[in-house]
Amino acid sequence: AFLGSQNGEFTRLPPPQAVDTGLNASGSVVAVLSTPVGFTGFVAHPDGYWTSITPEVTTPCGNQTIPEAINASGTIAGTFTTNYLSSSSCPTNTGGFVLSPSGQFTLFQPPGQLPYYHDLDLTTLGPPLGLVSLDDAGDIAGTYTDAAGHNHGFVRNPYGTITSFDPPESKLTTVTSIGNGGAIAGYYQYSPNGTGLTLGFLRMP
Repeated sequence: AFLGSQNGEFTRLPPPQAVDTGLNASGSVVAVLSTPVGFTGFVAHPDGYWTSITPEVTTPCGNQTIPEAINASGTIAGTFTTNYLSSSSCPTNTGGFVLSPSGQFTLFQPPGQLPYYHDLDLTTLGPPLGLVSLDDAGDIAGTYTDAAGHNHGFVRNPYGTITSFDPPESKLTTVTSIGNGGAIAGYYQYSPNGTGLTLGFLRMP
């Protein structure tokens, strides 16, 4: 993980095996850090201060926390996974989290599972990026999978209300980003097996 300034200077962020996932207007960065048991996250600020977002996990059933976005106020959004490592003895669940600038964690669960990742390695497959997006007002947008395996979009407002959505005639919806003002972009397909036409969409608040 690294920071690049406008004048061409590069600063490598301290932890090894880390990949940046988000950057705000103040130059603060969130990133995914590879550990012997999976992923955790950290945030680094322009003054050089950095800190882990969660402690390293030492059990297969523990939460794996992946920060995905940081907004102008320093609020961080991302995903968490229980049973990140492939262990049939542990329950599997993937949801989202919000971390306030004061350090308060809030977990949330869309109507289905956020995309789930097993046993990823930063050195070979890369990190699971783009699961949720965050705007400066604190709205979070992302994609979840229902029990039938179909993807749907969702948006969560700062008060915790989650709204599901799909473009008309969509059978497979994937959210890629939310902009300031609440506009959400993504793409969808007409059929859940991937054989339908793929189209982009813009959802206005």
